[in-house]
Order: sequence, then structure tokens, then C-alpha cells
Amino acid sequence: LAKNQAGLTESTRKLANATGMSEKEIRDMATSLSNATFPLDEALGLMKLGAQQGLKSADSLKQYAAFWDTVADATGLSSEALAKSGAALAAVGIEIGSESDLLGAFGLISQESTQSVQEFLDGIGKMAPELADMGVSVDEAAVIMTAMERELGLTARTARTEFKEALEQSETGLAGVLEQLGLSETQI
Repeated sequence: LAKNQAGLTESTRKLANATGMSEKEIRDMATSLSNATFPLDEALGLMKLGAQQGLKSADSLKQYAAFWDTVADATGLSSEALAKSGAALAAVGIEIGSESDLLGAFGLISQESTQSVQEFLDGIGKMAPELADMGVSVDEAAVIMTAMERELGLTARTARTEFKEALEQSETGLAGVLEQLGLSETQI
């Protein structure tokens, strides 16, 4: 038992040092979050990721961990992997702790696309500079990629690749991207 707890104790200590909280406060937060589908080590891992991105308060760390656990439960994916991919969202203007603004995009991807939320987040990370330069939101990217799959019959991977290429080549903003992709407003 002591050997199994050593990793958790070390994680708790590091997170306490990073946030300025006591080890007891960190343990209590992680314990309050953990349940049958959200193990203690996963809660600590998510809080650590949040702290590395600048979250300091107990409430913000708990909300961050709970959000990614909820997305993981809904999608069947790893909460820590989702949160790591989600770190790239800052490059497109989504501040740490405000990821819940993207629930609509995540729902659309989960329900209407063949790609997973994890693949979507990874794609957004790769397209972040182009999306930011073009002023395309994450919600708009989700709609466009889903429309490419449904309306043009593309695979999710091909849709991501072609969308990225269109972003790189367009000189007339989002309208130019849609034109290059062959998508009409009606299809969107």
C-alpha cells in the first residue's frame, strides 16, 4: 500500500508546491473529485495540468479537473489525454478554465462526425496559427469539418487535412476557405 501511495504522495507534494496550497488541501480536493470512474491519480494529474497552465485557485483547479472528467465520461476517452490536447486551445483564444464554452463543438463532433473529440482537439492544435490568423473560431471549425464529412463525403482525416490546406491558402478569409473547400452557406 505504501509503495502504491508513493506516486500519489509525490504528485500531491509537487502540486502543492506549484500552487502554494498545502498537501492536505490538494489531497482533500482530489478526494472530493474522485469517484468510481474518476480515480484519485487522474484527478491529481488533471489538477497538475491545470496548474502548469496557470490555474492557481482551488476552485479553478477543481472545475478544470471536473470539466475534463465530464468530457471523458461522455466520450469514453482519457481525461488527461483530452486535457493535454486541450492545452492548444489557448492559441485560438480559449482561456484555460473556459473550455466549457466548447461543449457545443464537442457535442457536434461526437454526434455528427466520425472523428473523436481527441482527434478534433489534436487537429485544432495543428491548425491553431491558421485559425487564429483567419479569425475562425473552434465552433466554426467544428461545423466546417463536420459539413465536409456529411456534405462532401470526406473522411474525418481528409476533412482536417483539406481544411488546414484551405486555411493556409485562402487570401479572402473564411469565405475564401469555404470556396476552396466547395462548401456553400446552405451546406454549412
